[in-house]
Amino acid sequence: MTYFVAAQPVESAGTGPRVGITAGKVLGKAVERIFLPLMRLTLPEIVDVNLPVEGVFHNLMIVSIRKSYPGHARKVMSGIWALGQAMFTKCIVVVDEDVNVQDIGEVVLKVFNNIDPERDIQFTLGPVDSLDHAARLTRAA
Repeated sequence: MTYFVAAQPVESAGTGPRVGITAGKVLGKAVERIFLPLMRLTLPEIVDVNLPVEGVFHNLMIVSIRKSYPGHARKVMSGIWALGQAMFTKCIVVVDEDVNVQDIGEVVLKVFNNIDPERDIQFTLGPVDSLDHAARLTRAA
């Protein structure tokens, strides 16, 4: 087998396992930052939002809120699922405003050291994305 090595290789932005800045990551983060002020119009208690690349920018949303009453996180989750394309978000993690949602390590530390699964996890059936290969109902959209 022969390999050719270029002095200054050109690499495609969307392929391969290499971790780096790609067009997809930039666009995903841009969508997150653009829609944050719009989300705050409906849900002013939202402090920050992270749509991590690990969740492909739509399967996981981490939200920090200014919590003011018990059950406030459930209200925010329901509100997010009512916001257009956000209805297809599979998992929403809501944390207090003092948690930096852009730091995944901090989020994991706070969430998993303070969670009571029976009290804090809510399963909800909602709309199904026709492109979602993991949906319970296929071709339901």
